[in-house]
Amino acid sequence: MIFEPIRLMPEAPGQTPAKNRTIFSLLAAIRWVQRYVDSEAKTTPRWTKLIAVLDEATVGKIEPPDVRTALHVALMAEGWAMPDELEQPDIFTSGRADSP
Repeated sequence: MIFEPIRLMPEAPGQTPAKNRTIFSLLAAIRWVQRYVDSEAKTTPRWTKLIAVLDEATVGKIEPPDVRTALHVALMAEGWAMPDELEQPDIFTSGRADSP
């Protein structure tokens, strides 16, 4: 299961020396949580919910956007993920950006 990449903050656990690590698949998310979220933190409601979402996703009960959202919310709450970038207006559309 692949989803839109989540960019990790430079100080996030498991960050690469180039500071460009992203998580973009269910497998990568599961491995990252297994490696970098300590066992005590995994018992908190936030991580318990995320682990349940990851488990359900492995059997196809949850769609990729929902998995990504749950992971991103958990990582953002810890300060480990960058916020999603705002969509930029299409420079090729005619008229003002606020026109219909």
